[in-house]
Amino acid sequence: MFTYTAEKKLTDYYKVYEFGDEKVYHMNSSVLLQEAYDALADKIDLSSYDSDQDGKLDALIMIVPDSAMQLKLLNEKIVHHSDLHLADWWPAYDVIMNEIITDKDGTQYLSKKISGAFDLTNQTNTNQTLIHELGHSFGLDDVYGRGVTLSGEAGMDPMYNNHGDYTVWSKLALNWYEQEDVQVYTGGTQTFTLKSAQTAPNVLVIPKNQFDPERPDYLRRLMFYNDCLLVELNTPEQNMYGQIEKSGVRVLRGLRHIFSLVDDDHGYYYAGESLTESTPDYKDFAERGISIKIDEIKDDGTCTVTVTGLEYTIETD
Repeated sequence: MFTYTAEKKLTDYYKVYEFGDEKVYHMNSSVLLQEAYDALADKIDLSSYDSDQDGKLDALIMIVPDSAMQLKLLNEKIVHHSDLHLADWWPAYDVIMNEIITDKDGTQYLSKKISGAFDLTNQTNTNQTLIHELGHSFGLDDVYGRGVTLSGEAGMDPMYNNHGDYTVWSKLALNWYEQEDVQVYTGGTQTFTLKSAQTAPNVLVIPKNQFDPERPDYLRRLMFYNDCLLVELNTPEQNMYGQIEKSGVRVLRGLRHIFSLVDDDHGYYYAGESLTESTPDYKDFAERGISIKIDEIKDDGTCTVTVTGLEYTIETD
């Protein structure tokens, strides 16, 4: 992390857009970014942040003081123009524009960037917002506003409400798990041991329909072209530290490219509890005779889960 004090007033880092008689001012962060790099060039070797040497920086975050957000309240000319989706220093990942930074040797680097105004006196909120925006830079979409609600104690995901750890659905979507990290229910009665999703990559997938496991795209087909349940153990450590009081099992339902909590109002499941035909959002699986029981949650950060149901018919097309 590097710090820099700008040479000019904040109002000097704005572009002016004219719409007839109206002038709309919008932040010009590119100018400030290049100015900051030029001042710090002797301390920063941009090539060390281009791990695959493709001319694109791996990540870039630019933070300005929270007071920048208040500027539009003090100067009527600096406004939000919704037609152009222009916003004043609101923390965001710029998914469209590439920044161009020129290093001291004249080499140009491209970079998508996270930028905006953060209240650095509130470190928790700053960290949570950065984790959300980093999720966008990884390739994750916002969960909110897509007809998905995650409520109750288990309803946490940085892409939904800036809290907790990424769900296993998000981690699978990002290819953070290898196929050997994923346990798949294949029918009948099976008992699985899950480790904490906060300390080890692992998840239990219970598909509504089963695909041929010999397919090379088996895991992604199972996850994103299917209706399935994702079972994960959350423990109060790492990204869940301070977010939950005790270990519990979270059950998500993944359908194509979105996910939701099974039985939002219930929250976490604990030892001795089950998902049955009376569980909300579970009807399609209950009709297949599938039930899930949390057998035990152990002090060593593992749990055992038993799944009972019908035998699957393998789909090959």
